[in-house]
Amino acid sequence: MFDVGARLRSLRTAAGLTTKQLADAVGVHQSFISQVENNSSGIKLQTLESICDFLGISLAEFFGEPSTNELPTDLMQLVRAASNLTIEQRVQLTKFLESLASSKE
Repeated sequence: MFDVGARLRSLRTAAGLTTKQLADAVGVHQSFISQVENNSSGIKLQTLESICDFLGISLAEFFGEPSTNELPTDLMQLVRAASNLTIEQRVQLTKFLESLASSKE
């Protein structure tokens, strides 16, 4: 049986988020996130979808096998932040990051 609570906790901590930060981002109470993570409360699909959207993953990725190649916490934070940018802003961010990498060489 799939452990929704453990998967949620794993993704939340990988993203460097507290239960309060995640709860605030998706409009639920912090205690609700804790209850779901501890499997003492169920979660509606719509709420789970909101959490996945915030974390930058699909529901399929949520329910899929965790990858051994999951991104480190700092990269997950970058991806989450970049997901809120416009395409033009992402292009500029990519150029900026590439310039940082090339200046390091």
